Amino acid sequence: MAVISISLPDRMLPEIDDLVRSEGYSSRSELVREALSRALEEHRKGRADYSMIVVLSDHSKAKNVDQSIIRVVHKYGANVVSLHHQILKDPCCITTIIIEEGDASPFILKTLRSLRGVIRVDRLSIKIEE
Repeated sequence: MAVISISLPDRMLPEIDDLVRSEGYSSRSELVREALSRALEEHRKGRADYSMIVVLSDHSKAKNVDQSIIRVVHKYGANVVSLHHQILKDPCCITTIIIEEGDASPFILKTLRSLRGVIRVDRLSIKIEE
């Protein structure tokens, strides 16, 4: 079995250890293997028709983070089907963006993840079965 190294923020380690214990994993490695297996399984299913991108942002880390997100949406507007922005609990907001899959998708995700004030970016692939 191959061995790889990953870097994680220190704050994640206690949560990872708790998840390993509470979900019955034998080790951190088993948890990471399972998470990567799921990601690869999604990737193997083939290209999705749409993706829902969920962006969690924090205004205390970057005052204009929402404007930055909107700039990304406008830059890739041809791919954007829907946009919804919701204030959660100050200073956090959540933005959901539905995009048509295409060559721009990786760039949209990478750009959103690079924005100061963005805490998390999740993607749900949506394939429409005919």
